[in-house]
Amino acid sequence: MATVAEKFLEAVEQYPGETDRFYTDLLFDRSRHPSQVNQEGRLLAGRGLVQRKMREDGRLGTYPVVPPNGNAKPLVEARIDPRLLPFLDALSELFADAVVRKLDAARCSGDVEIQ
Repeated sequence: MATVAEKFLEAVEQYPGETDRFYTDLLFDRSRHPSQVNQEGRLLAGRGLVQRKMREDGRLGTYPVVPPNGNAKPLVEARIDPRLLPFLDALSELFADAVVRKLDAARCSGDVEIQ
């Protein structure tokens, strides 16, 4: 089964420049908060596998990284011990859950308005 990161990379290649909300709806559903996709995008951008930049409409878009020669291989090869992958997936889920809980608490207290 593909990881969230793998699914996200595939979606970015199919639909370049879309928002985290778009990718969340595509990979999961509309009821899911985009925090996990946002986290995956930031991690992948840090590894040089995607590029995240502001679009003309002011929203953050995610784009595949393609070297100047047109070869679709990533510019940076990720070397992660495969034994760590389950831990990293669990950590991503915990982080996403923590963000959602904080946002819900802020929304309930009236400190923030989420649209």
